[in-house]
Amino acid sequence: MLDLTGAAGHLAVVGAPRSGKSWALRTAVLGLALTSTPRELAVHILDFGGGALAPLAVLPHVGTVADRQQPDLVRRIVAEFTDILARRERLFREAGIGSIEEFRAACSTGAFTSEPATDVLLVIDGYLVLRTEFEDLESQLLPIATRGLSYGVHLAVTATRWSDIRLALKDLLGSRVELRL
Repeated sequence: MLDLTGAAGHLAVVGAPRSGKSWALRTAVLGLALTSTPRELAVHILDFGGGALAPLAVLPHVGTVADRQQPDLVRRIVAEFTDILARRERLFREAGIGSIEEFRAACSTGAFTSEPATDVLLVIDGYLVLRTEFEDLESQLLPIATRGLSYGVHLAVTATRWSDIRLALKDLLGSRVELRL
């Protein structure tokens, strides 16, 4: 079982090519979709792993699926997560919300309907592609990983080796699935 609601709210799936990383992410997203409503969870996907996550686009929880052939969309998705984090920080301060648990409880009673979902998840299948083809975006992920869990903003990434993920980010990925390396 993966519980992404607490300190282990960011997920890393690491394994050799063709070891099932994309399928592990697909399973995680499907499991989250089965146990959450679209109001509770919104997912956006950067599918750099060969298209295995594209079928998830039919889920009501999934807002966007982009691949490496859509660089403008990839940049917009990462920018949206940066904006969500900044907006949530303001919202929590202005509304006097002390924790993500308080926010979840308030949302469950119908408060904060302007927020797209209580928790949002950015899925990046093929982290090395982001690092090499979208170098400028990688630096935007560290603040999301550092502060995001306090505001219901989560990351899930795949990589072929642990060394593909920069140390500062790797230390923040509390849930880890290691497949054949």
